[in-house]
Amino acid sequence: VLHYLRKTRDGLYTVGVDLDPRARERCVHRMDEYHEYDLEQYLQYKDQSWGKRQYDCIIAADFLEHVKDPWGVVGVLRDLLAPGGCLVVSIPNIRNIANLFHVTVLGEWKYHAHSKDEWRGPQDNVLAIDHLRFFTKEAVERLFTDAGYVIEEWGATYLGAPQLEGWTSDLAALVAKYGGDANAWGEQSHVIQWLVRARLAT
Repeated sequence: VLHYLRKTRDGLYTVGVDLDPRARERCVHRMDEYHEYDLEQYLQYKDQSWGKRQYDCIIAADFLEHVKDPWGVVGVLRDLLAPGGCLVVSIPNIRNIANLFHVTVLGEWKYHAHSKDEWRGPQDNVLAIDHLRFFTKEAVERLFTDAGYVIEEWGATYLGAPQLEGWTSDLAALVAKYGGDANAWGEQSHVIQWLVRARLAT
């Protein structure tokens, strides 16, 4: 993402931070600065050169589900935002119809190791073996509002599982029967990933 933005936006200065040392070779030439660091080291991050600055936009793409304490990390990112700055996040949706079908009908909760296991479909991106946390839309909203953000815009990428449409409708009736929001279920059931733009609450 930063590589694309750097190429298409004049005057943009990009800084990347990643814990995985394998990312260095791929990233170091694609952005203005690259730093290998574990953002869960809350007490030390301000000792880093990049941690002494504030940023107009922070992008956490497919990141928060990989850390033990995403709530603490979101707090760290809040402190790094410049006044009026935004946080852009992509995060998997565990409440998708393919995952629920595998759990309830097949009795299966199988983690997926990319480049090793057979690919069953986009839901395997949600159940990646290195994911430590799982989120629904409501959990994502709570994550940000509890940390002092206002979500300005929601987006989504979709599963594309037309063979499960009938099951989606059947479950909508059950959701309503037991007091749930059937419309919310219909909106969320085929989302594989939530996309959020948030700013600090004033």
